[in-house]
Formats: sequence, structure tokens, C-alpha cells
Amino acid sequence: MSDPAPGGEVAAGAAPTPRSYFEDLYRRGDDPWEFATSAYEARKYAITLASLPDDRYRRAFEPGCSVGVLTEGLAARCDALLAVDHMDEAVAAARSRTARCPGVTVERRTIPAEWPEGSFDLMVLSEVAYYFDGDGLRRLMVLASASAGPGAVIVAVHWRGVTDYPLTGDQAHAIMAATPDLVEVVHHLEEAFVLDVWRYRVPDADRTGTGHHRSTPRSGWGRPAGRTTVVAGVDQHVTSQPAPGFQPTVAEQPLIDFVAGRHAGVLATIRRDGRPQLSNINYLYQPDGQRVRISVTADRAKTRNLVRDPRASLHVTSDDFWTWAVLSGDVTLSAAAADPGDDAVEELVELYRLLQGEHPDWDEYRHVMVSDRRQVVRIAVNEAYGQVPR
Repeated sequence: MSDPAPGGEVAAGAAPTPRSYFEDLYRRGDDPWEFATSAYEARKYAITLASLPDDRYRRAFEPGCSVGVLTEGLAARCDALLAVDHMDEAVAAARSRTARCPGVTVERRTIPAEWPEGSFDLMVLSEVAYYFDGDGLRRLMVLASASAGPGAVIVAVHWRGVTDYPLTGDQAHAIMAATPDLVEVVHHLEEAFVLDVWRYRVPDADRTGTGHHRSTPRSGWGRPAGRTTVVAGVDQHVTSQPAPGFQPTVAEQPLIDFVAGRHAGVLATIRRDGRPQLSNINYLYQPDGQRVRISVTADRAKTRNLVRDPRASLHVTSDDFWTWAVLSGDVTLSAAAADPGDDAVEELVELYRLLQGEHPDWDEYRHVMVSDRRQVVRIAVNEAYGQVPR
């Protein structure tokens, strides 16, 4: 966006941006924000498309499509795409640009008053949310939630600089992130813009046959997995009701003791295609709660896998490779660290102390946890197997 907006910053709660504002811009030129020619916009669009977590989408919706530059890029990933704008000039330009794109429909609509019917598995809000006031954006997100199919994705990307819009980009993203049942999948922050990708929680009843099905633990132990619920927040914060208490048998206890005496292993999470994602990690096993805790960053593949499918296994081996143990269970995630004094950082401090003792500079550590967007993975163990020590 070469000229995002003249004037000073306007506080949240200001009136929605009037139609006359856009009419004046389009009188000055047919691409007032230079979406089609700006190198900044081209890079931002490339990052936006690369952040989409799924290969293809059945039906997508892009409100505020403007001249259709991002629409053209989205079309390659969507079976059907509805792009809308409230300005006739924008609709004409977007239709012309996407004329050869199969499955694309461009319509003149005013959002949220003319919100389309039907469900979507992708909704893209690019440089549009901050034109609403706070209440208007919340109403828009209510409509988006009502239109979201199971596991639907919402992408939001907005300029972070000074504007004369009702909301700043950061304010708009904070409001959207507080929408119930959203789990953050991608958070990309630059000086110029912020990009967030959220996925709607898949209800338990919809998991079977959608790629989100969770089975009970294998080997006939009969300990069903706990039901997972996603709680809204600026950062993902996944909680679950406790799994039935895991009480190791006499045969399993040596495996538990072996894992408890070590702190390095391999974490296995589940990719979207069902294959395992393996990551070398440090961990802490706590026998009082039969759980494993691991520090991770919010933007890593293993973390995104756990948000989507909260099951994991920890594989630990002896130095001679003879003894090995696997602990499996259901996962909860702390919020990503957002402030040096928040609960996520306090848990990370506790985990560090239990693993390594006192840090030489706790203030520095706390700030690094925030800049890294660290969070804690907690595995509630409900299965153990392996080869016992000799």
C-alpha cells in the first residue's frame, strides 16, 4: 500500500469509514492504493498466499476485493471464490482481471449488510477490517462465524502504520482474534503489516471423516482420549478436560522411570496428510501428573500440527540404543508468550528452573520468550510402550 492513508491515527470506536471516502479515492485513479503495481503489495500478497494452511479450498469469500489482484492469486487455490466490493469501479476492474479465472464470481455488495448466504471454508480479509468501527467489525466476525464450515480458515492482513481509519491494523486483529472458536495457525508481524491465519475449531461430532478424527489409544488399554475445546484469545490457547488418570502397570513403570530420568527425545506430531512430523526436543516428565512439558515456538510446524490435531508421542532412547520408550497422550497448549509477566512466561520460567536451574538474567529470558512467541506443550500421558532397560 504505497499511500495507506493521510492524516492522523483515529482511536477505536470512531465512526465507520463513509462511502464518500472511497468515492473520492476512485475519482483520483482506478487503483487508488496501487495494488497492481506496488512492489510492497506484491510481496505482501505472496506472503499471504504462502500462509494458507491448506492446498485447496472448496468455497472461499473475499470481501473488499478492490481491483482483484489478491483475488487472482486466490483463484488458483479455490474451486469457487466469491469476491465482493461496494464500489462499482473496483468490481469492474476485478471482473476484468479475473475473467479467465475459473470459479471466480465478482459481485457488488456492501458488507456486512449484504453478507452472502452459504458456508465457506476460506474467508480472506485483506486491508478491509480497519474501515469498520469496533462494533461493526465484531458484527462482521459473527457473520463470518455463522458462515464458517468445520475447520474453516480466516486470513487477515492489514497495514500497521498511521491511518485515518476507525481502527488501526493491530486493533482490528486484536478484535478478530477474540472471536470464539478461533485458533491461531499463523502469525506474521512486520513493521509495515500484520498477517494472521486462524482456523475454526472442529466440533467433536465433525471430526470423523474430515481428517481431524481422534482415535482411542491403541493396544487395548481402553483409556479414551479427552475431548478438546479451543478457547478464543489473541494467541491460541487450547484446553481440554483431563484424560482419565493414567496409572502405569508394574511392567510399564520401568519405561516411565526411564523417560523421567532423561530430558532429550523426539516429539512426533501429525501432519495434515497424516504422516508424522518428528522434532528433536528437550522435555520434562512430571510423574505427579503423568505429563510431559515442552517449550516450543508458536510458528513452528509441530505447534501448528498440535493446534489442528492435539495428539502427540514422545520417543526416548538410551545411549546404546537398546532401551527405548514411547509415551503418547493428548496435548494442551499454553497461550503464546505476549508479555514478560503473563501466565505463559511464568510457566516457561517454571519449566526452565525445573530443567536447568536459575537463569543468569531472568529479565532477559522473559523478553526473549515474548519475542520468540514461546509456549508450553503439555502431553497428558495415556499410553506407554517400549523396551525396558536391561
